[in-house]
Amino acid sequence: MAIGVGTIGLFTTLGAIFYAGSLLGLNSMDSLFIAAALSISSTAVIVKILEEMGRIKSESTILVLGILIVEDVVAVILISSLQSIALVGSVSIESIVVVIIVAIGLIVGTFTIGTRVITPLIDRVAAAEHREILLLSVLGVCFGYALLANIVGLSVAIGAFLAGVLVAESKSSEVSKLLASPIKDMFVAIFFISVGALMDVSQLQNYIVLSIALIILAITMKFSGNMLGNFIFRQQRTKGIRSAFTLAAPRGEFSIVIIKTGVDIGAVSAFLFPMIGVISIVTAFLTPFMIKASDKITPMLEKKNV
Repeated sequence: MAIGVGTIGLFTTLGAIFYAGSLLGLNSMDSLFIAAALSISSTAVIVKILEEMGRIKSESTILVLGILIVEDVVAVILISSLQSIALVGSVSIESIVVVIIVAIGLIVGTFTIGTRVITPLIDRVAAAEHREILLLSVLGVCFGYALLANIVGLSVAIGAFLAGVLVAESKSSEVSKLLASPIKDMFVAIFFISVGALMDVSQLQNYIVLSIALIILAITMKFSGNMLGNFIFRQQRTKGIRSAFTLAAPRGEFSIVIIKTGVDIGAVSAFLFPMIGVISIVTAFLTPFMIKASDKITPMLEKKNV
């Protein structure tokens, strides 16, 4: 379900923004990169907000998290493809197939071998009741898996996520989460501060109208695309609406990475980098309001069904 709904929502958004970017005066490469960036929802923002709202274990959240995993894998493929298009002028089908096979292999290996080897080791460390050693072990699994993902050509974010899956399967998952939480918050802050320090917003006033248009279009198309996917795969209406509202707004880490990649190789205009930063901030701010909007709409639908 997550693969189907997530793919439909992502590529519907990508196609619409690419076409709209061309109409708004962007060149083809700028339109392609900004479309890819705005088609990926922010895992970090969504998970943080859902945790703070106490909804991380709800039924619709399970679907949202599954879609976010799919989008992270697709983001890695998009980055590889966009680099190939910008540098060579064509897409290497072989490289895309390799990325997909490697991603599937790493995920399957995590749920089979990883849960039988690494998870019991975490429990053994936890049994010693030395919290400092447990924290170091959890961080070691995180960085180790991130390094492994990077070596095989995937995103470090996917590796870190799978490391979190292994920790969550252990009996000491709650303790590990509490111990790692301050470090997680610190790294999130470092990421956004370092990215912000790279942005030159002096010319941003020239692109305010474009930014607003892209924000409205990105939210509308992501919501519509996910609703279409939920309809095609016959998800419960209220569940589909909640997940579509949650995924509609936030853009973040992968959006920034995609545009930064394009700027670094000279494929896109430099103004896109500060613009995607502003879009990420605005959409992250809108996300809680989108989630609360779904709370008002779903009860109305349930009454109609009754």
